[in-house]
Amino acid sequence: MTNARLKTEALRTLVRNERNASAEVILALAEFDRDRTWMDVGYNCLFNFLHRELKYSKGAAAYRNSAAELVQKHPEVIEPLRDGRLCLTVVNELAHVVTSENLAEVAWVKELFPSAPNYVGVYDAYGLVASKTLLAHGL
Repeated sequence: MTNARLKTEALRTLVRNERNASAEVILALAEFDRDRTWMDVGYNCLFNFLHRELKYSKGAAAYRNSAAELVQKHPEVIEPLRDGRLCLTVVNELAHVVTSENLAEVAWVKELFPSAPNYVGVYDAYGLVASKTLLAHGL
């Protein structure tokens, strides 16, 4: 095996480990939030715990907070996060649109249009999104 191939395999292993660690952090945060453990250490919410105690930036704290909330409602997103089918950014987006009522629909649309960057991307690909388009969720 060439040196480049060995380095590539080492990187592949590191990425797999990073994804697994990220999924484990989200699982632990979901439990921490579900049990409201952040109250026991003097915080009023998980976001403030993440930002102030664990020193995540506000953006990183918001992504992890959203992911933890989503995992509490839909634990099935953990495996796609763990194996790389989902990244934390996508999990954060899903947290804003997935409900118990539409989870199967969102998964079905992704199956039908795997190259679409997101749900709205499907509409956009068919010319259905214009400057005056208004899409609303939960109104």
